[in-house]
Amino acid sequence: MKKCIAASSFICLLVALPAPSWAIQEGSGASLVWHDARELPLEGRAWADTPDPWCRLPVRVKDKVTPSVWSLSKWSAGLALRFTCSAPKFVIKWSLKSPRLAWPHFPATNVSGVDVYAWRGDDRGWRYAKCQKVWGQNTNEMEVALGPNVPAMIYLPTYNGITDLRIGVPEGATFKPVPERPEGHRKPLVVFGTSITEGACASRAGMGYAMILARDLDLELVNLGFAGAAQQEPAMADLLGEIDAACYVVDCLHNMDLAKTKARFEPFLRRLHALRPNIPIVTADACTASMKPSAKDLFCRETVNRLRKEDPKLWGNLFHLPCEEMFPWDGDPSVDGCHPNDWGMKFVAKGFEKYVRQALNWPARNVNWMKGQ
Repeated sequence: MKKCIAASSFICLLVALPAPSWAIQEGSGASLVWHDARELPLEGRAWADTPDPWCRLPVRVKDKVTPSVWSLSKWSAGLALRFTCSAPKFVIKWSLKSPRLAWPHFPATNVSGVDVYAWRGDDRGWRYAKCQKVWGQNTNEMEVALGPNVPAMIYLPTYNGITDLRIGVPEGATFKPVPERPEGHRKPLVVFGTSITEGACASRAGMGYAMILARDLDLELVNLGFAGAAQQEPAMADLLGEIDAACYVVDCLHNMDLAKTKARFEPFLRRLHALRPNIPIVTADACTASMKPSAKDLFCRETVNRLRKEDPKLWGNLFHLPCEEMFPWDGDPSVDGCHPNDWGMKFVAKGFEKYVRQALNWPARNVNWMKGQ
């Protein structure tokens, strides 16, 4: 009995003690200072004149792109925030544009969730830290513990948009953007493509191949993935050409049939290349679980080879990723035979990384995923 009384007294004493200054209180805690995410630089938004801070295309192109592209540009795919906080923990709150939290073939954690990565040093790079369930359209909340002053990167929802995002840090803690990337990593990777480029159907917002690719290269990502609507229109070549990129990735074949591919693939490349002749371009087959090239894949391969032979000096920075190098042979890379799952996304990113590194004249990187790098 005496032991029980002593234990109860000890518990009461613990409850009565004040929380440490860095503690995160339940229910948004009065001890937190809330920062509007608009205080931070937003990575992935290439134009300032967007309809709201979380959109991907400028207002002035509304009537130049297709209605589908314009509508999809309001989703925040690939947009990211990077910051440090001197406290070991912080809280993220976010609200969403659409009540549709998930899609039939991939989860709310990707469609409507935020995904947190932490910088773990030059040898390890960005590593997954936290993601959690999405409960509703309004005011989702997540506590994150990284340790003091660890650089954090928050990916915004892939197939939904943001109306409000706030980061709560303990009172007295410092909160500031991550410093600019080192020289040679300050221009963005611009990826134009389909729903797969956008991030379908990974489990989390940071697991789309474009996000993985940019993380592994430590480049800012401009994700111009538009589900079902990436068809290499001239207006999109002009838009890409406005961005002073490190490299362009063009990955649109899943959204174009053979006739449209024959009509648009080469003119798009010529138009973009004329606007930015010194920026390399990497194109690709359509990734499929069968890993067999289609007629449009073969046409694009032949086109790239012909252009490179036509003028090796002019087109020496044009590369093409074949589908045989995009998926593993174990039969498990896809959700539905088309859209990659997380396993498939890792392989697609690895395939693109090989050719983007060649395009940038960077050394190859060999990674054993089972043992780390």
